[in-house]
Amino acid sequence: MAVTSLNIWDTIEAYCKTNNTSLIYFVNDKIKTADDAKKTAVWTWYSSFADADVLTLMQTLGDWDIIAVTNEDQAIANATAWFPRKEDCPDDFHHWECHVMDKTGDFVWKNVDSPPSNA
Repeated sequence: MAVTSLNIWDTIEAYCKTNNTSLIYFVNDKIKTADDAKKTAVWTWYSSFADADVLTLMQTLGDWDIIAVTNEDQAIANATAWFPRKEDCPDDFHHWECHVMDKTGDFVWKNVDSPPSNA
């Protein structure tokens, strides 16, 4: 039996194409290792500029880390407002790597220097 494997980027691309929508994907594995005091500091910092619903998604620590947005320009505007670049964050615990994919699944914005491999 042949096994077909997919990674997150393949899945995101397929979703974008199938549903004719853009996606904001954000991840921060470092926050999962933080103690409660550090997490509270991070949530407090983000609460000053991230929408409450987005903050709630961030607090799931990766369980809910994709936001569908019908308009690519709005997706970029939201991602830019909610997910600062690493150098604009107090430390690594505060930085969510964020990517916006358009309706074809192509990367159109990121807050990191290079997009992840799609391989």
